[in-house]
Amino acid sequence: MLTSAKSQFAGAVAIIPARGGSKGIPGKNIVEFHGKPLIAWSILAARESGLVDRIIVSTDCPRIASAARRYGAETPYRPANISDDAAPTDLVVRHVLEQLDCATAVLLQPTSPLRTARDIRQCLALHVEHGRPVVSFRPAKPWLFLHEGDHVSRVTDCLGNRQQHPMLMPNGAVYVASANHLIDGGSWYDDPIPYLMPEERSIDIDTPLDLMMARALMSDVLVH
Repeated sequence: MLTSAKSQFAGAVAIIPARGGSKGIPGKNIVEFHGKPLIAWSILAARESGLVDRIIVSTDCPRIASAARRYGAETPYRPANISDDAAPTDLVVRHVLEQLDCATAVLLQPTSPLRTARDIRQCLALHVEHGRPVVSFRPAKPWLFLHEGDHVSRVTDCLGNRQQHPMLMPNGAVYVASANHLIDGGSWYDDPIPYLMPEERSIDIDTPLDLMMARALMSDVLVH
């Protein structure tokens, strides 16, 4: 069954961007997370999905590259001009795609360790079915305000009926799009198909608190 399914996704490549510098959590991408470096969980999910031909970790850090290779990823050279904290992820992905011959790009951020192989498979299936980008989302509360001086103002008036039109926000776990679309300057957010994930698997690790919460949530996942 998996061999038959994989033929539908021929040419899919998983791309995991992982810079060496991290201000919030030093060495974040290889910090210990349930017995493995954090980045390993994204590599293993991609491998377990069974639907990607290659797993590419784009990094400027030898320690991250070494850890990534231990878990089966490729680590091509990443130029210095796309390795600082101002370099947009889209530019990093485009650099990888321009070196490859592939049909589909699957972006997996290493800071989303609770994303599973099943999430990747379902996002790829949605992309094949609809021919549009797919982005993973989580439920969101619409109460956003902008703080300026001693005033606050509501950012959006799109409150509407939250039961009929629920608010969503990207959770950073899975992005899928055609390689040509991205190479030509297209965005993941060009009329994407949403893939909804639960809040408890939507942690995007950016702070020590995020890391602590993700470790606790992963403990619950592993136990069950």
